[in-house]
Amino acid sequence: MQSESNILTASCSKPAEQDMQRLRDLLLGKDYEALLELRRQINTPELHSEKIAGVVSEALQLRAGQDETLSVVLSPTIENALSRSIESNPQRLADALYPVMGPAIRKSIQEALTQTFETFNQLLEQSLSPKFLGWRFDAWRTGRSYSEVVLLNTLEYQVEQVFLIHGETGLLLRHAEALNAISKDPDMVSGMLTAIQDFIADSFSVQDGASLKKLRLGELTVLIERGPYAVLAAVVRGDPPGDLTELLAETQETIHQQMANTLVSYEGDSEPFVRIHHLIEACLLSQRQQRVKSKPWITYFLLITLLSLAAYWGYQHYKSAQDELALERSQQQASAQALLDEQVKEGELQRLLTQAKHQQEQAFIQRVDKMNAEPGVVVINTEKSEQGYQVKGLLDPLARHPKTFIKQMPLASEAGLQDVDVTIDYSFQPYFSAEPEMVLKRAYVVLKPPKSIVLSLSNGVFRVSGEAGQRWRGQLENYWRSMPGVNTLDDSRLKMKQPQANVKAAVDKLLGEINREKYLFDNGVVTVDEASTHFVSQARDIRQLLQMTAVSGQRVQITLTGHTDSKGSVQLNEEISVKRAEHARSYLIRQGVPASIISISRDGVSGKNERSVSYFAQVY
Repeated sequence: MQSESNILTASCSKPAEQDMQRLRDLLLGKDYEALLELRRQINTPELHSEKIAGVVSEALQLRAGQDETLSVVLSPTIENALSRSIESNPQRLADALYPVMGPAIRKSIQEALTQTFETFNQLLEQSLSPKFLGWRFDAWRTGRSYSEVVLLNTLEYQVEQVFLIHGETGLLLRHAEALNAISKDPDMVSGMLTAIQDFIADSFSVQDGASLKKLRLGELTVLIERGPYAVLAAVVRGDPPGDLTELLAETQETIHQQMANTLVSYEGDSEPFVRIHHLIEACLLSQRQQRVKSKPWITYFLLITLLSLAAYWGYQHYKSAQDELALERSQQQASAQALLDEQVKEGELQRLLTQAKHQQEQAFIQRVDKMNAEPGVVVINTEKSEQGYQVKGLLDPLARHPKTFIKQMPLASEAGLQDVDVTIDYSFQPYFSAEPEMVLKRAYVVLKPPKSIVLSLSNGVFRVSGEAGQRWRGQLENYWRSMPGVNTLDDSRLKMKQPQANVKAAVDKLLGEINREKYLFDNGVVTVDEASTHFVSQARDIRQLLQMTAVSGQRVQITLTGHTDSKGSVQLNEEISVKRAEHARSYLIRQGVPASIISISRDGVSGKNERSVSYFAQVY
């Protein structure tokens, strides 16, 4: 009965629940579905973890900034995690704490212990002392360099090389060496160090983690600082101090702190370790021996001796000064009188110098006036110089230079009023003067009139008198119109000179004689025989021809042509013919023939026996 009642109740409640659901949908709508989803999320723990994972780090950061409760709460958890990590893998935690624990331990030790060693900076003295001379002899005897011998005798220790070696592979990562170090191949050295460590580890019974710390080879000591992933080795000459071992340990820790990931993943590429090269170079330390300086007794003795001599000299000087003081007092009267006389003489000297200066200036003014009066000379400016005076102006090329008509001015010296010569410095610029005297002088230079011609110029009229040829008459007509200041030509007294028949015949005869002559050369010879009288005779005839044609105003032109035989090339024969003509021309010039009337022809003829120089003289 009871089960039937329950079934009846369930069947009756099911329609009621459906009705209630429809009522909820009508009242709440879509919000009801959202409430159902929210209830599902609350009842599902996995969904809570996903939501919290997205904000857990930000939440921890915000909480840590508010108070210290977060660290208090997490401390037990972190301690338990560290304990479990140490129990399971202690080496991993030791490697992680290695770069941090070392500096902390050393800092505490340095605070408890006093510094036992000090570093001294010394300069390498270069002198001629017996010690340094002995070192030079040792360098010569042993074949070492002088700097190396000095280094060995003055250094207490020096780190010559530092190696950074990969702990697992034994490959060289970085290497640094001192400037004066005697080094071998760094890769070979690193390989040998790794081999030595492996040999010791394999040959002897050593505890886990133990390694070779120091290796001594004569004067050299190798300090080895081993880390989790790399080995730092330093080659030291001399006795290394304890500070050096600490420095290597600090450097090793710094390298592992900065390059831990690179060391773990090292596969043979050493390029990333360049950025820690400065850490390795910082280990290249050195310290020189402290020199115990003895007291300079010799210096003290010399100083006392000098002071004694100075005191004695001072006493003698004081005594002599007292004696001289009495003598000086007796001489003061005479000195005062002498000073008075000197002042009188100086005043007289100043008066004489002033007078001499005035006379000098007046004399210079007179000379400037004389320069301005000279035709073709124009003085523009005058200045006083240290040596005398400086004159600047214009000077016609045909005018007389002032040096030729202005004498040197006598100047008074301050020492004793003695006359000295002071050169006047002339600075002239060339110009063409239009003064009648210079115009007339230039006409004589340009026209070159015969000796019978007289030229004059006055009031713009250029007068010509005398006898000249027709050629010179044409030159006169072409020139006088370009003369400055000339307006008219007066040639009423100019007579035309007619050449005489006998003169013309003599000229023609001389021309024929000159043109018929030839000077013969030997085969291959281009120079003139100095003993020959040929050119002496020819030069005499040419000079006579010049004298005869000068009367008639005619000009003479001599053309020399060199000849060769038919032997040789055309170019060689042409060179020989020109050289023969040039030598003949030079000889005629030395005999007094004007160079302006002699020319050379290059049209020489090569014949069988034409090794000669021919003449062609003409008058026009």
